[in-house]
Amino acid sequence: MGYGLVSAWARACRLAASWAVGGVTAVLLCGLCGACSRRSSPPVKAPSGPEPVSVVATVAGEPISVDEFRDALERYGRQRGRLLATPAERRELLEYLIREQAVAHRAKAAGYDRDPELVAEFERLVSNKYREDRMRALGANIEVNDDEVRRCYDEHRGEYTIPERVRVALLFFPIAVAAGATGRDEALATATKARGDAVALALDVRGFGPLAQQYAADPARRHVGGDIGWLQRGATPGRWPAAVQEAAFALQAPGDVSALVPTEDGFYLIRLIAREPEQQRSLDVVKNNIRYDLLHKKRNQVREAFEAEVRAGLDIQINEPVLKSVAPLAGKDEGAVRALPALPDSGAAKPASGTDAERPR
Repeated sequence: MGYGLVSAWARACRLAASWAVGGVTAVLLCGLCGACSRRSSPPVKAPSGPEPVSVVATVAGEPISVDEFRDALERYGRQRGRLLATPAERRELLEYLIREQAVAHRAKAAGYDRDPELVAEFERLVSNKYREDRMRALGANIEVNDDEVRRCYDEHRGEYTIPERVRVALLFFPIAVAAGATGRDEALATATKARGDAVALALDVRGFGPLAQQYAADPARRHVGGDIGWLQRGATPGRWPAAVQEAAFALQAPGDVSALVPTEDGFYLIRLIAREPEQQRSLDVVKNNIRYDLLHKKRNQVREAFEAEVRAGLDIQINEPVLKSVAPLAGKDEGAVRALPALPDSGAAKPASGTDAERPR
């Protein structure tokens, strides 16, 4: 068994500690990991004569070889940041290996190596290790050069623009339902007067200025002149009716006041605070996003190639009637069911859209 697979078994040891099977089982699994990772051939029986020079110790006839012991010395030395050079340290390490192999021997004798959950865990580790190694090999030469980035930018230039946007102040004059048939006429009269006052405002007054104190229906906007922030061209209308957005973008210069915008619930009045045209983000600004996007797509292609490769030549049949009939067992303890691995992301990352933070100043 290779060193990578040994590392995978080490992960199984750590997983064991989190299983709801008790600390003893976790130790036994660690022992199993150690015993299984030390050999890929059947156990070697204890020799009848003197121990071979290639064997440091045996446990129930199963050897701890010189190579295994030396490998353990190096690993634990790296963990401690120094070589385990003294006889006492080597003895301590050997006793640890003996203890773990003894636990593994007892665990195997008790049938733990045939436990379905442990066997399934080992198979997942083996599969994951193969997947990692194979996909690493398939994707070893993946890179995105500057020409690819430039070509993607040129072909999708429209995706790297910040749409036109306007910042406006807004007043709303609701129709009082309790007023009956006269409610709409009263709201219209109030809105008409407010518009006349708004047109007379000085250009340096932000939004509706003092008129917001008098007319704003939203208390939060009375002290900011009715400012509702930025509206972006093409964005979902959201809180404001489409007619309001259309009227807002029709305003050309700061200080311009819209005509009254009628709706079923009342009338809107809009004053332009600022306007910014559509802007093209430069290649320098978006090149890292594009590079990441292209790398993501290439990695997805590697994953797809791997999945096609592992299925090639295998007789795979799905029993559709049985698949449709399978349902979760009633009363299954959800807390005891470990989560399945997340499905791989099937979509490529999209370039970041234009935001206030990205807008050139």
